[in-house]
Amino acid sequence: MTGALLFVVLGWGLAQEIFPGDPAQASAAPRSRAAGRVPPATAALTPRQAAAVLAPHISSHTLPATVELPYNRAVATTLLPPQAASPHGKRGGADEGLLRPGAKPLPATAAPPVQGAPTPPSQSGPALQEPGQVQPSTSVAAVRSDDGLREVGNGEGEAALPLPGTAQDASALTPAGDASALKQKAADLLSMPVIKQISAQQQMLNQYFSGLANEPIGGGTLERYLPLTPGPPKQTGWLPSSFSDWMQWSTMTGDWDGWRPWLVDHGVTFSGRWLEDSAANLTGGMSQTMQYADEEAFSLDFNLQKLFQLGTDLGTIHFTTAIRQGHSLAQSMPALDSPQEIAGSGEWAHLTKLSWEYQWNRYVRTEVGELNSEDQFEASSVYWGANLYCQFESNAICGMPQSIAMNSGYGWYPTAHPGAWAKFFLDGTNEWTIQTGVYSVDETIQNKGNGFKMGLKGAMGSFVPFQVRWHKGGPDDYSGPFQTNVTLGAYWDSSEVEDVYSKLSMFTIVPPANAAKYHAGIPAALRGIITPRKIRNRHGAYFQIDSLLQRDKADPRRSTAGFFSFTWGNRAASPAPYFVTAGITRKGTFASRPEDTVSLGMKALWASSKLRHEIQTMRNICDGGSSALFCAVAKRSNGLYVPTMETALEFNYGYRPAWWALIRPGIQYIWRPGGTRRYKDAFLLDLEAGLTF
Repeated sequence: MTGALLFVVLGWGLAQEIFPGDPAQASAAPRSRAAGRVPPATAALTPRQAAAVLAPHISSHTLPATVELPYNRAVATTLLPPQAASPHGKRGGADEGLLRPGAKPLPATAAPPVQGAPTPPSQSGPALQEPGQVQPSTSVAAVRSDDGLREVGNGEGEAALPLPGTAQDASALTPAGDASALKQKAADLLSMPVIKQISAQQQMLNQYFSGLANEPIGGGTLERYLPLTPGPPKQTGWLPSSFSDWMQWSTMTGDWDGWRPWLVDHGVTFSGRWLEDSAANLTGGMSQTMQYADEEAFSLDFNLQKLFQLGTDLGTIHFTTAIRQGHSLAQSMPALDSPQEIAGSGEWAHLTKLSWEYQWNRYVRTEVGELNSEDQFEASSVYWGANLYCQFESNAICGMPQSIAMNSGYGWYPTAHPGAWAKFFLDGTNEWTIQTGVYSVDETIQNKGNGFKMGLKGAMGSFVPFQVRWHKGGPDDYSGPFQTNVTLGAYWDSSEVEDVYSKLSMFTIVPPANAAKYHAGIPAALRGIITPRKIRNRHGAYFQIDSLLQRDKADPRRSTAGFFSFTWGNRAASPAPYFVTAGITRKGTFASRPEDTVSLGMKALWASSKLRHEIQTMRNICDGGSSALFCAVAKRSNGLYVPTMETALEFNYGYRPAWWALIRPGIQYIWRPGGTRRYKDAFLLDLEAGLTF
């Protein structure tokens, strides 16, 4: 009950700030820096009165998708007086009455007469609709949250939200008025600063990422821009009525004859995704081969408030599992970073997440359970409803900058480690956030038979990240200010491991003894010459920046986003102490293909100076005519090669034949594969394809 009371108090405080009534209560909530004040005429109407005035006109015309809003309890609670708002769904809350399709009309006395409001239409015109009656909409519901975009419900059968407006605005919306004027007036109401202010202030309350939306993998469904893109067609059964309708569904399996939205309304959300990565090395490297890898991932999310019909929010339980097959081309080239993002971590089922996430108030959010670090720390931002880094197939870019996992006990997708994180919203919005966490370090979790290993048995220590993030932007990437994110983070690892010399076999100093797998430790030719020592206190830092760079005025669906990251690790423990990624993605490649993408990205990995110095010293010894055993081995191996760096470039085109399907062919070029000059530069063709269930 404490959470519900706090939620209502915050919502009422914001409503008083936006719709000032009693001056003494006007300062109950912080004011958005970006949004303007509400016109005085608007302030004269309460939200319920404005809804009552606008309801008959909204319901008596077919409005464009411009005026459709998703079900958003935070916005609903803010729009309504606290005595009428209810934090629960099926117990007659006023927010349900105003927003849910098929809701019973509220009593006429709930909306007192408004001075200056239009009189009810005559019997010959459309009947005056009771407040709370709304028309269903088939739009996809998506809103921007504190971390990015998330889907609210399934987006099918959601309701259009009656919006507050001025008496003058309401008078202009007469049933006899011109339909185009009505549509424009409704669109103007939606663009009022008050609506944007509500979204900016309250969007993170009681909303959680569901399913695979927060996992660092490619594919998925982009957010629709409803003014120019129609919502998914209404389903009447298990099968689509036409192939064209099927292509417009949000997921390949649709709404399951209504069962899927029913489950969402009752607190259960299912997500599924299949993704494959293929890559062929045409020239360069140690061998010219082709490899295929794929993954099936499924998740169930349980909204405890909806599931148990509670009067307060108790957070969400997340469960995600992933099954992987296939191999990486990095194993046969070799390459320091896999050209395929989903290859690795074992060809078996993995527990990816089993956790409880909770928004305690507008300032604190936590998650605890079996987690990976990759969806929170040094993670990608979300643009157009998709992971920006994962517009690329290369694992050097998609997911996170890879060196943080090479240099520490960072837990990556799809593995799960016991852990927890907390995020603090400094001013109650997502403009400034501080986040920290703690995760178990266990290198055996990726071993065969340990896919569902849980608990701390075998733990070596703790990985502790910390980051500060600044965000600005509009309600989505199709309108308002351009999204920009800047993150500065650091990490510390308490586990005891061998120092950087134990990572020599990552690099092609000598030819790999077995190209079918990675090696750990010292190459056989150098054992006894180089002896690693045990160390603790692995640490490092990172910097990330990304931004929407431009948006076409003629078609907001077409825009461009870019990113840059730099990662550093301490010299004693880090085989790759410096790592850079950068990229740019254009969404809307052609006017007729507004959902397709074209992307260009790069990564650069610098090898440890300790390793360079050690191998260079040994080369000098051998060049001086030494008869040492390692010199004989080096001679047979065409010499010792000094680790320097590995750089890669990727260019791809993302084709979306359906909202739930992705086909992304591309090319990759890798300079110094394996991090030395032993092999020629490699040229790859790749193909990524995905389906969202």
